[in-house]
Amino acid sequence: MVSPKSWLVVCVAALLTACAGPTMIGDWLNPGFQGPAFKKILVMGISPDSNVRRIFEDQFVAELQGRNVDAVASYRQTQDDGQLGEDQIREIMRKTGAGAVVVTRVARVDRETVVNPGSTRVTTFGPARNHWESHRHDSFYGLYRSAWSTYMPPTVHEFDVYTLDTNLWSVDGNELVWSGTTESLAPSNVFREIEQLIGLVIDAWVKRGLI
Repeated sequence: MVSPKSWLVVCVAALLTACAGPTMIGDWLNPGFQGPAFKKILVMGISPDSNVRRIFEDQFVAELQGRNVDAVASYRQTQDDGQLGEDQIREIMRKTGAGAVVVTRVARVDRETVVNPGSTRVTTFGPARNHWESHRHDSFYGLYRSAWSTYMPPTVHEFDVYTLDTNLWSVDGNELVWSGTTESLAPSNVFREIEQLIGLVIDAWVKRGLI
């Protein structure tokens, strides 16, 4: 049986692993997609924070261009920081000539809790030298042993798990071509988190023959 302390170590190790960056937990490719690979992609990040959106879109564009794929950040095509209307999006698509649009959003945020219920560790000693000593000091030994007990109080660890959806749409077919879901903890470094997330998405596209 795994002790509470050992379970806590396992949980903390899992958290540290998760802190290493986002993880792709699943992706889907439209079975009807026959290609060809997309040569120009419009990047749209959905965030209430306009600065995060711009950082995300610029980084995505830079990564795609590094893979010899032309890309355009949507925020550079409009002065609106909020939600765009359908006509605005269509005009941006027409103006940029993009063959696909990628949209990334935070789908949900779940608060996870890991509880270590605490435990009592008892330090024991070897047997007494003879039966008389063992019997004579029996009650004292119990008290003495209790004095050496180590109590580990319960501990609670709470953290947020972010689930992000990234969808790639074909402009000509007006259909969803690819969808991917990633999970990560609340990032301590937003720039690094964005870079790693984009890397996961682009690697998946390469494997699927989308770019």
